[in-house]
Amino acid sequence: TRNVRCKIMTNISIIKKDNNVIVEITGHANYSESGKDIVCAGVSVLSYTLLNAITEEEELCNCDILVSETNEKKGYFYLEFNYYNHASERIEVILNTIELGYLSLQQCYPGYVDTNIEERSYINW
Repeated sequence: TRNVRCKIMTNISIIKKDNNVIVEITGHANYSESGKDIVCAGVSVLSYTLLNAITEEEELCNCDILVSETNEKKGYFYLEFNYYNHASERIEVILNTIELGYLSLQQCYPGYVDTNIEERSYINW
């Protein structure tokens, strides 16, 4: 039984422009109490998998991480990176897989996860 005082959801925003990507996640799903929330756990696993994969790609000189910030207590994750053309296929496979995971969580737990994926002609920094 979920005993939640206030309905707050996890918001996932992925913005892509050419070879630049911003991933920002805010909020807690509040599907269950802290430490037992499988929705938050799913989002966290996907987010840290993305961060670890992009960090590995950076070590292979395939991309540059511009900003990386996480705060689990506040429910905040931010990753901004750009990647090089020679690695675009590898990076796109990683991104598409993680995006599919976020969208699957949204489909399985509607009202707890909101995922917004945008391809833009510009990014405001």
